[in-house]
Amino acid sequence: MAARAWLLSAEDYEVSANGMNITAFPKEYISELSVLQQSLRVVQAGVTLAEVKGKDLIPNHALAMSTVQVADTFPVKRSLMNRLLLICVRKPLYFPALFHVVMYC
Repeated sequence: MAARAWLLSAEDYEVSANGMNITAFPKEYISELSVLQQSLRVVQAGVTLAEVKGKDLIPNHALAMSTVQVADTFPVKRSLMNRLLLICVRKPLYFPALFHVVMYC
């Protein structure tokens, strides 16, 4: 899966597709997860990496906020607060690439 390349140490995670989402869960806790799933309804386990839309993978917000993402996976756009506040009033910010991580500086 292409989403595996977004992980810092991909060999430590079990990447699986759950419906339309791709998630990563630490391999060292797989046995504990299966025990919990036998007696509990597990709503979320691991980090959601992306959502599948047709042939494309749309990165998930959980990936951007996690510590498992490779730092230079997506371009980082540093912006001032006045530009970021435009998002709050639903004014679009335009960037040349498809996906960016937006940071306040």
